[in-house]
Amino acid sequence: MLFLYEFLKHQTLWKTSQQTGFCYKSTSIDCANFARDLFRQYTKDFAFNVKFSGNIEIDESRFGRRSKNNMGARKGCRVWIVGIVDRSSKRIILYPVECRPEEVLLSLINKHVEKGSRIFTDGWAAYGKLES
Repeated sequence: MLFLYEFLKHQTLWKTSQQTGFCYKSTSIDCANFARDLFRQYTKDFAFNVKFSGNIEIDESRFGRRSKNNMGARKGCRVWIVGIVDRSSKRIILYPVECRPEEVLLSLINKHVEKGSRIFTDGWAAYGKLES
């Protein structure tokens, strides 16, 4: 438990092994890999299999580098992020997507929003079939 506590304080693995008395080359590396696997499995099993109900807000936004004053070449990574927020619990799920057509948005909504929930959007055309 002490190892996990020190490891989660964003210490380096070397510093964590010194403070807990673990051998760096064997025990600390094994414990750190085990902790990462646990967090990865938790994220896969619980965080991305959440179903929201009640009042849900959904929006998408584009992130990335933009040229100043819309002049010059647009370089850099640009990605769309779709966010689903449960207004009562303030829980949120974010998904990076290549583009935001109706099929992509509705598949994410079907995966994370219970039927009968009240959905708030910006009225973009891709949300047109939410009623059905």
